[in-house]
Amino acid sequence: MLLLVLLMVLLMLLSLLLTLLLQAKFTRLLPRMEAIWTQISTLFASTDDALLLFEVYNEPKSMTAANLNALNAAVVPIIRKRNPKRTILFGGLKFMSPSWILANPDALKFPADDKYIALEVHSYDPYLYAQCKKCPGACASPKCGGAGPGCCAKSWGAVGRSGTVRALLLALLLALLLALLRADFRPPKDHWINGMKAWADERSISLVYGEFGVTHLQTAATDRVKWYVYHRQKALAAGMAVMVWDDNGGFRVLDRSAKPLSSGWDNPVLKALLPNSPLLQIKTEDEAATLVVDAGAAGDDAAEGTAAAPLRSLRAAQAAARKLRSRHPHVTVRLLPGSHNVGDAPLRLGPADAGVTWRSHDSTNPASVGAPISVTGWRATSISGKPGAVAPLPANITKGTKLRHLWVNSKRAARPTGFPAAVGACAAPYAPATNSKCTFNLSLAANSSSYPEGSGYDFSLTSIDPSAWHNPDDVEFVFTS
Repeated sequence: MLLLVLLMVLLMLLSLLLTLLLQAKFTRLLPRMEAIWTQISTLFASTDDALLLFEVYNEPKSMTAANLNALNAAVVPIIRKRNPKRTILFGGLKFMSPSWILANPDALKFPADDKYIALEVHSYDPYLYAQCKKCPGACASPKCGGAGPGCCAKSWGAVGRSGTVRALLLALLLALLLALLRADFRPPKDHWINGMKAWADERSISLVYGEFGVTHLQTAATDRVKWYVYHRQKALAAGMAVMVWDDNGGFRVLDRSAKPLSSGWDNPVLKALLPNSPLLQIKTEDEAATLVVDAGAAGDDAAEGTAAAPLRSLRAAQAAARKLRSRHPHVTVRLLPGSHNVGDAPLRLGPADAGVTWRSHDSTNPASVGAPISVTGWRATSISGKPGAVAPLPANITKGTKLRHLWVNSKRAARPTGFPAAVGACAAPYAPATNSKCTFNLSLAANSSSYPEGSGYDFSLTSIDPSAWHNPDDVEFVFTS
């Protein structure tokens, strides 16, 4: 008897010592957690609240509920300084298990005045089915539970294929008993999701099913896909947001090494999770992430942007590419041959266009992009004693506008140029005052050095010193061939 008492005292002392050690560790690491969240909340403060949420921690286990609440109380004010409306996720102990929440319904404390905090739960239920794995040694080991080939449970309950008939027979038997006894009947406890819904409704707290999945060692024969369907339907019916677990390993839903990437989806599971997903209609990665633009009559900005139904304008292509980027890491916009007009305003590319490549559809007949200006009203005249033609500038072109390209009948043409003598009216210091539009010959000489552009040439003016001009910043060098 004395030995038993001493053993109990020893266990209590060990428990106390462990608690003190955990408390000391928590106190030591809390400032680091605060510093981490200060950096994260600052870095992502400008990110759209609808596109990013913060999970304070992942699957806590070796800590007390008091420490968990202290951690939340310390981190939330830090986040709220720069992210007042961003969703923050809390989670319970035992790896964010819903069973811990249901067993300790009031242990996790939520700020009373913050409506942007939700509870996240993780579940792989039943564990020996969802976490099916091949373990070393005998399948009877505690880690594997001694269940089935490959150390896996063969089914996951009455809602599975093999249990459906049993469930129907049981329901029929209970209905018969009720009719015979004419007594009230309270149904047995259902899936944990129902309990979590009641818990959340009572406290007006949103729920996030942040992790669920089944390893690939379960198959269609053991109702793997049905497991996904059931959990998705139950969670959505309870008003939960759902996130499937994909570790690119045993729980993989998308094989990142697949070529093309779109062929790597586990389509039965994808269909179970997102029955109406456009990803299910994707044939190849090239089809999935390519938009085609035709500036001609075949283009239509209401079209899908495929080769058979191309878009018409660059701005419509830009908007479609940004939308497509939400599903694909890289998008290519292919411009069919022709002149693509950006219109009166520039086509501005920014951070939202990252990952989008613009290119000609046909490298042998490239497309041109710009804001072409039609010049009309040409009349014949004499220029320096030689026949020529002149036309007035369009009304929207102001004096000083730099026109870099000239096209005649849809073909690039050389702009008028002059080749004055090395001295004369165009030579310094007279050029600034008498003729600011002189064009000077350039000498082209091979250079032994290799420039970043790969030109390997030097260019220099012939007998002219531009530094003496009053407008050197307006001088341009245009290489036309």
